[in-house]
Amino acid sequence: MSFQHLQLNPMKIAALIAVCVLTATCASAEGVGVLLAPVGEHLTEPEALYADSIVVGLATAGRRATLLHESSPMVHAAAVSLPAVRADDDWTPLTGVLDSIAGRLQLDYVLLTALRSDGEGATASGLLVVRGGESAALPEVQAPTGAEAATIVAQRLAAAVASLPGPRDVPGEPVALAPAPGAAPVPDGPAADEPPVEVPPAEPLAPVAGQPYVPLTVADEPETTAGAPVAAAPQPVDDALAAAEAAYSSGELDAAARLLEASIREAGPSARAFYLRARIGIGRQDREAAISDLRRAVTMDSTFTDAQVWLGRLLVDQGLWQAAQEQFERATASAPRHLDGLLGLARLYRDHGHRRRAIDLLMKADDLGQSDPTLLMLLAELQGSEGNVELAERYLTRVAGVTSGEQRALACEQLGNLHLQLGRHREALTCFINAAQISPSRASMAQRRYLEVMNAADGTVGAALTSGWAVFEDFAANGIGARELAYRTLSEINGELEAALGFAESIAPPGELGEIHGKRKFAYALAVEASVLALSWLDLGDEVVLARAREVHADAVREFEQLRAAVQG
Repeated sequence: MSFQHLQLNPMKIAALIAVCVLTATCASAEGVGVLLAPVGEHLTEPEALYADSIVVGLATAGRRATLLHESSPMVHAAAVSLPAVRADDDWTPLTGVLDSIAGRLQLDYVLLTALRSDGEGATASGLLVVRGGESAALPEVQAPTGAEAATIVAQRLAAAVASLPGPRDVPGEPVALAPAPGAAPVPDGPAADEPPVEVPPAEPLAPVAGQPYVPLTVADEPETTAGAPVAAAPQPVDDALAAAEAAYSSGELDAAARLLEASIREAGPSARAFYLRARIGIGRQDREAAISDLRRAVTMDSTFTDAQVWLGRLLVDQGLWQAAQEQFERATASAPRHLDGLLGLARLYRDHGHRRRAIDLLMKADDLGQSDPTLLMLLAELQGSEGNVELAERYLTRVAGVTSGEQRALACEQLGNLHLQLGRHREALTCFINAAQISPSRASMAQRRYLEVMNAADGTVGAALTSGWAVFEDFAANGIGARELAYRTLSEINGELEAALGFAESIAPPGELGEIHGKRKFAYALAVEASVLALSWLDLGDEVVLARAREVHADAVREFEQLRAAVQG
């Protein structure tokens, strides 16, 4: 499946599903793969928005989900060839192929879906396949827009999952995935009667350490550790160099250095050898020597993108911004989908005030299939800084849909920060609590945020019980002011108290604060009851009601004072 022609304009994406609450746990650990027909054809913007909205909808509901396409790193790593399929094909023969894809990618489900749009609206269809299990055709959906159809498709997928047997483990042996019979061939791809070309997994660089949401720095690189493979330029390699790379990948820096020097003596220097020596130098904290070796590597091979990216990172460390930018730009010119090169260049743009250039660069990368969590987190940061909060929410939701553990917790936390910026305290607090449930190390943060938000609500209730109630008593006890003024003031107080009570009832506090939260809701409820009784007296003039209003108010004040003492204690 090709997403190379996907032309998403972020300013037009106004119909995406609203993000309010991220559930604390995934309904399925391995999630759903979404495969969109047509495959191998140019996607229109409504089709691209439809596919993306399904993923966002599933992530919002707490289920991990990812788009499947030829340029997806997930597909590349498993060497899976996706079937060629059109929207008007008979999808039944694809069940076995999709089941094989689910097994190879360790997905619980694969959803094959298509969208047809015309002047009267959008029509969507789908086929859901369970890993190692059965399949079900989703009922056809009709809606005014593709985004609305995507919402319904996501809901019907959840219903189909509930009625189908759960996913089962399948044998891990390779399975040839041939295009479906009668399907349209992928342009520039293998013929329908030829086996698909298996794409070998690319050898990755040592992963960049997870960055905090704000601020990200260009040069926060990982230390060389065991298991960090060396990405090599496509050059011949002698046995000694291969052994040196293997030693480096095992974390044996001294052994790698000895083997590397033997290789250079026997076979002569090469860009690949200088690159490996630079990585060893980085592991030994000798960055000056590493820069020197990386310069030699990129001089010998001007298309050695991994060496260019690492050189760019080290130059950033030294404050040589223009030289670093040149290396990142060379890397992305040679390999437009080089993720580390794109991230390095985007962060460099961001740190020098060119946020729009960074956004444009990453949006292009995202359209090409670089839906990497780190890329999406950086896009969310940049869009939020530009005031595009809805787009930032969308990217963070996608991160939560394809990650788990700390990265998912971080996405929840950043969503909470965005909600706070907009005054959405309920949504913000829910996100913070969810982050703490996903990652217990964030429990103290969730408690702090809870206390901050609820202290503001306590202030509203406390003012209503004191100064607000004093206006009522001035009229009721002393005849000060007009009845209409007292009624209007008390009506406003009642609205504030009901809002505070509704807010308190709508959230689940961190576990350690559950008892205090119960006391808080009781005090709020008494305050609301007192205001209602006071309004009734102003309406009816019943002295029994007035006495009851004062009694409930006294109870509310007492409970509220006990709550304050418990919070401060």
